[in-house]
Amino acid sequence: MVWDGVEIGDDVFVGPGVSFTNDVSPRSRRLPLPAVAAGYRIEAEWLVPTRVGNGASLGARCVILPGAHIGAYAMVAAGAVVTHHVPAQALVAGVPAKRVGWVCQCGARLVEEQAKLWQCPQCGKTYDEHGADGCTSLAPSR
Repeated sequence: MVWDGVEIGDDVFVGPGVSFTNDVSPRSRRLPLPAVAAGYRIEAEWLVPTRVGNGASLGARCVILPGAHIGAYAMVAAGAVVTHHVPAQALVAGVPAKRVGWVCQCGARLVEEQAKLWQCPQCGKTYDEHGADGCTSLAPSR
């Protein structure tokens, strides 16, 4: 199910049973408490936008929590629970999801040829790693 506030880019693969959420503090709107009713009167106070970038792949039964942004061509493993931003072309897995590698736009897992230089074994494209404290992004190699 794709709820209000979830934006899915073009050419995204959404596997079977993927779950999107959009409310960080969910309560039944029928709960007879004034504070609950008041919290749902204004959409901006409870609806947290979630975005999935173009070409991303979401594996079966993964869960995407509110506010997560999944970058273009990223790949989320089956059963993973995404709690935060996933960089473009990152491969994430686990609960909570953590980056375990990088993927090419063609979908193949990238291989580190040398420090901060990644290559696709399927199509041959190469990418440079950028960022401190581990890698935060990839850019096509020149």
